[in-house]
Amino acid sequence: MKKLPVVIGMVAVTGILYACGGSGSKSSSDSGSSSVTTVTAPPIASATTISNSTEAARTVNSSRALASSFASGSAFPSLNSLVSKPAADQTANGHRILDTIRDVQKRALALQEIPKKVGKYVAASTTDTYPCAVSGSRTIVYDDVSGNMSITATSCKEDYELTNGTMSLTGISQGASSGGSIAVNMSTINYAYGGYVTKEHESVMNLTMTINSLSNSANSSTSSFSMNGTEKNINYNSGTSEKQAFGNFSLSMSESASGSITTVDMTMGGSVTMDTYRDTTFSTIDTASGMTFQNLKLVDTVNSATMTNSLTIDGTYAIRTIPACMDGTFAISTQSPLVTTSNGVTTGQMTVNGVVMVFNADGSVTASINGVPQTITSYANVCSLSF
Repeated sequence: MKKLPVVIGMVAVTGILYACGGSGSKSSSDSGSSSVTTVTAPPIASATTISNSTEAARTVNSSRALASSFASGSAFPSLNSLVSKPAADQTANGHRILDTIRDVQKRALALQEIPKKVGKYVAASTTDTYPCAVSGSRTIVYDDVSGNMSITATSCKEDYELTNGTMSLTGISQGASSGGSIAVNMSTINYAYGGYVTKEHESVMNLTMTINSLSNSANSSTSSFSMNGTEKNINYNSGTSEKQAFGNFSLSMSESASGSITTVDMTMGGSVTMDTYRDTTFSTIDTASGMTFQNLKLVDTVNSATMTNSLTIDGTYAIRTIPACMDGTFAISTQSPLVTTSNGVTTGQMTVNGVVMVFNADGSVTASINGVPQTITSYANVCSLSF
């Protein structure tokens, strides 16, 4: 179970978030590619009909894969790798979404630390420009009264990173626990150690995060925010690239710990679209997906003493994918939490689009389709997509 101290303004919030820069200046490797993703997130519609055991296997395992891709510490073995990673072997979509959130927060913290790093606190309501460690500059605008702060990087080189663009914090003042926003419009290139020659990672981020609430105590934390905008990433080491777009995507999250038990509760709304490519030029599509969430609630509980993981999924999501594998609207409710033991055995019961699915200790799933129980044991390669 990973924990990350997240600081927004001067408020420390410990959250479970599983790390990425908008076009302050055009990326040198962007090649004119659009920030728009391939698949549009579909609207929530009538629940998709599940008429046979193959469709039941696909929906239940894909729903579990979607949920577990967001949940830290979860290990849900699908039926014979029913839902696998894309050919490029890139990070699961849930992780990518939370990575983006974490990166925006990390950048906000870094912005607040820059005045200290340059050895000077910026005076109230002032503008100052500082040289970067190698070349280029940063211009900082700060208002001590409102707490608003922005930084513009111009060909800024330091720590083997080249940054261009602007980031701002608005309405976030010391001691604040609600309200405010973070806007990032920035491009970043990371280079291999030793010089600004070999690119390892490149990102173009144009995102706005609106913060609704934050709170933190010794054994629990909560946060609520929404995200809009686009992001593109190139991984030169793996030879892959990806795009994602957020449309009023919202996430409310709470984490609590008591003894050996840690529980993470997430509720999502809005839409996210994602593309992955098998090259660094956004040319050869690998997979694409558009997802719309409607009060989709995931509760993930890890018991380190018993080495068990419990998951409940309730709510609705709509999805469209390339390659086609999980198109439709899916309404899910969990009657008995899906509990996975250390040896990979999962038991529990959930209903997807009216079909009751019981997870058996022998690894099979019994799905009641049109009132007739059917046992699902293996449907390999039915759906190959990373959620």
